Amino acid sequence: MNKKIIGCFIILSWIPLGNTEELLTIENPKSSLFSKNNTINLNEPKDKKLLFSDENTKPVKVTPDLFLKENNLLSQQIEIWAEPKGYKLLWKAQRDYLIFKDIYIHGKDNIEVLSHLGDLLASQNYNLNIKFYKRNNVLVVDEN
Repeated sequence: MNKKIIGCFIILSWIPLGNTEELLTIENPKSSLFSKNNTINLNEPKDKKLLFSDENTKPVKVTPDLFLKENNLLSQQIEIWAEPKGYKLLWKAQRDYLIFKDIYIHGKDNIEVLSHLGDLLASQNYNLNIKFYKRNNVLVVDEN
């Protein structure tokens, strides 16, 4: 049988449902087709509607908060925070810093979190600037 899949999905797991049916669970899909439910039956013929189920699936909320984990590099932790938000990090500083203790930065939105991070870095004399280019979703960290 020739199957075509349109779009790109992250496959988390196959769930056996008995007999020969299997459902593919997709978490946090970007397509509006999956806005209410996260399960699609791939074994149905093309002319049938897709089977949706909302059992045991919950949407993942992306919060603006930044958690810098100890024993990690600052650049890596900022990149981990930025990537799910669709931001590209450019680390232009010559130095990177090891985080010695967990740091939690809270804000009402991403801009406020970045502002708090900038304040923190300025107060610790790290000599780093954080610039966010909203139009192209680029976050640049460079030295003063």
